[in-house]
Amino acid sequence: LTRGQDWVDKKIPYSQTKTYDGYRTDCSGFDNDVVLAKPGLTTSTMHTASHNITKDQLQSGDALLCEG
Repeated sequence: LTRGQDWVDKKIPYSQTKTYDGYRTDCSGFDNDVVLAKPGLTTSTMHTASHNITKDQLQSGDALLCEG
C-alpha cells in the first residue's frame, strides 16, 4: 500500500503510453508496481499471476479481476 500511496502523493497521471519508474501509468501498470515485478502484466494477462479466493478471504489491498 505504501508503493501505491507514492503514486497518489506524486499525482502520477493516468496514461496508456507513459511510464513512471519503469511501469505504465495505466491501471494495470499501477497494480504491477504495487504487487508484481517489472515490466508488469496487462489487464488481459494479470490473471496468470492470480488465484481464486472467496469473498470472506478478501483483504485490504487485494485486486479483483473479472473474467472477460
